[in-house]
Amino acid sequence: MAIPGTSTGQRSTGRPVVFTAGSCGNFMVWTGTTAAANPNTNWVNFANVASGYSFPQAPVTSFSSNHGPAFVLMPSGVQAYVAWTDAATSQVMYTTATLANGAWSLQSPATAIPNSNAASGPEAVVGLQDNQLVLGLLWMDNGAKALVGCQVLIGSSTPNLNFASLGVACVDRPDMVQAGGQTFLAFFDASNNFNLVIDPNGGVAFNMTTRQTFSGINSSYGPSFVPLSGKTQAYLFWTSGTGGTATLQYQQMGLAQNGTWAFNSTAGCQGSVTGATPSAAPYGQLIETVDGNGVTQMQFLVAWPDTNGSPINLVYTDTVTPNYAPIPI
Repeated sequence: MAIPGTSTGQRSTGRPVVFTAGSCGNFMVWTGTTAAANPNTNWVNFANVASGYSFPQAPVTSFSSNHGPAFVLMPSGVQAYVAWTDAATSQVMYTTATLANGAWSLQSPATAIPNSNAASGPEAVVGLQDNQLVLGLLWMDNGAKALVGCQVLIGSSTPNLNFASLGVACVDRPDMVQAGGQTFLAFFDASNNFNLVIDPNGGVAFNMTTRQTFSGINSSYGPSFVPLSGKTQAYLFWTSGTGGTATLQYQQMGLAQNGTWAFNSTAGCQGSVTGATPSAAPYGQLIETVDGNGVTQMQFLVAWPDTNGSPINLVYTDTVTPNYAPIPI
């Protein structure tokens, strides 16, 4: 079966981030083999193109990771935060990325989170805590044997880098996104069931006793939770199965009348990207597109490394048209 969508031309170890943002164009942040002389080195790569989704190799040979990175674009559009897991130490690392003269660059040296021992790639958001701008980081930690998180005060010369356990383990990486003034944390737990928990204040203070667990949605990889309509609708993208028979699934979610989140069973609100066989967590973003007739529409841009790619783990992108139907009463 043919792989759908468009090849980025690059291989990825773990989840790739393929992103579109206004005047910044399209960019891709990933870790993967880039040089024939170093076939087992997963450099952090950061590349951008004005249009399309075919990217040049862009290894930052100071930084290497065995998991996919996290990327948070700041409102300026010319600065971002990038976080990853160091390949040698398994420590969570972060630094800033800056756009200048049409190209992105990563600041070196990066900052390491002391005593972190990550079993996954990290996830990151930027928000306000006590009226101060902070970088929130979450990851699955081998030492704590659970999801852990910390908040780094942006601009501080001596930030507090301590982290705390959330008391719940996950497989692969979590996904964290802000919408409607809230922060959503989506992950698959140790039993491979999908979990969703919300910080209503937009930070990373997640109360795990309030999380929802959906036993019918399972994966060995992390999810991609993509807001569709503020804080009341979203789409979940996930990898079902592993290896050559894996499938890329999606389904709309919404806030039900009883105040809990539910999957939408309405026809047209779920499906799969036929022919996609992901080897890691997918990445999704809601973007504005223009079709051949000049009609503007919203679509999900989805990226994943494919088991059946040639070479293996080649990253592909495709689009999915959202359905805005409400959750049935």
